[in-house]
Amino acid sequence: MTEIMKPTSTLLAALFCALVFLSFSTTAFALDPHVEAVIRTVEAAKGKVEKTEDGKSLKLVDLAVPGAGLHDYLKDDPYDAAFFEHLGHITTLRRLTLTNTKMLTDAELQMIAALRQLESLELGKVPFPDERLAVLADFAHLKSLRLIPVKEPFTSETQARIKALLPKVELKFQ
Repeated sequence: MTEIMKPTSTLLAALFCALVFLSFSTTAFALDPHVEAVIRTVEAAKGKVEKTEDGKSLKLVDLAVPGAGLHDYLKDDPYDAAFFEHLGHITTLRRLTLTNTKMLTDAELQMIAALRQLESLELGKVPFPDERLAVLADFAHLKSLRLIPVKEPFTSETQARIKALLPKVELKFQ
């Protein structure tokens, strides 16, 4: 009788180990809900994302609209405050491109600026009148910032003000 029970005990132990392994492996590979929300939104709007090497998070989010010109906008812009809230939780994000989207609010810009690990940012068609330039000071941690004007190029005076706010950031004005 003990001979019969030994294989059964071994089989039960192996089955238990397999179940424990599966439960840990599925949670280990599950994406963060913020990452999942950003991926769903960006891919639905034909933008692109690039995952980290381990596949669990994001290092690039590109909201540029493929085939859109510099002055085209999304008709149905899915990038709302909830999207930027999710984006603000992705601490692995290094590069972010925001073009052809709606006008970003100062609050949304502050959420993006809070991503202290962000190295490169492209902002397209975000109005920066003189009274709004101060919000750019929050991006002093960036390595590079590319600004694409709404319609008219940034004046040399505006460029000088932005350079004074971000002296260590590589700036590109289109």
